[in-house]
Amino acid sequence: VEYSFVAVCSLPPLAFLLASQAPTRPVERSFEKEEEEEPGDSPSKAVRQWMAVIAAALAQFLFSGANSALLSWIVSYSANELHDRSMAPLLVSLLQGSLMLGSFSASRYQQYFALWDLARGQVFAVLFGLLLWLPFTDSVIATVLALAWYGLAGGPLVTYCSTLLNQHCSPSGVQLAVINVGGNFGASAGPFIVGILMIQTGPTALPCTVSYAFLAALLGFGVASIQRRGNKPEPLLQNAGP
Repeated sequence: VEYSFVAVCSLPPLAFLLASQAPTRPVERSFEKEEEEEPGDSPSKAVRQWMAVIAAALAQFLFSGANSALLSWIVSYSANELHDRSMAPLLVSLLQGSLMLGSFSASRYQQYFALWDLARGQVFAVLFGLLLWLPFTDSVIATVLALAWYGLAGGPLVTYCSTLLNQHCSPSGVQLAVINVGGNFGASAGPFIVGILMIQTGPTALPCTVSYAFLAALLGFGVASIQRRGNKPEPLLQNAGP
C-alpha cells in the first residue's frame, strides 16, 4: 500500500516535468564573454572565471541549504512554535508543492526577462516575504503564506546559478563539479546548522537563519552587480572612432 501511495504521489511531478520545456529565448552573454580575448589577458580571465564559479557554488550552497533546512525542520517548527502537530503534513506538502510549481513556472516566464535581473528580483522577493514572516512566526496563517511565497519565488533559484554561470563563461567539468559540490554540501550542512541553532535558541531560528541566507545572497548579487557595472566600458568611449 505504501509503495502504491508513493507511486501515485509521483505522478504530478512527472506530469509537470513532461509538460515543461526549455526557454526559447537565446542565452544572453555577459560583457566579459562577448569581448574579444587577448593573449595577455588569459590569466586574469581565468581568475575571474574561477571567482564566478566560486560565487555560483556559494549561491547554490545558500539556496540548497535554505530549502533543505525548511523541509527538514518544518515538522519540528510546527510542533514547537505553532503548537499544532496536525499542521506538519500540510506545511511539508505546501512547501514541496510550491517549490515544484515555482520551478515549473520559471520555465515559462524566465524567457521574457533578463535572467540576472530576474534572479536578483526573486531573491529580494523571497527575503521580503521572510522578513514579513518574522514578526508572526507563531501564526499558522502567516506560516502558510510565507512558505507558499517562498516556494513560488525561490523555487527556481538553485537552477539559476548554473545558468547564469553559463552566460558568463564556458565552465569546465571541474568547475561544474565545484558548483554541484556547493549545492550538495548546502543540502547537508543547512539542516545541520539550523538544527544546532534551534536547539540553542528555539524554533524561530529556522526562519531567521533562512532570512540571513537570502540576505547574504542578495548582498552577493549587489557586489557582483557593482563589479559588472565597473568592468563594462562606457558606450561612447567604446564606439568612438580613432
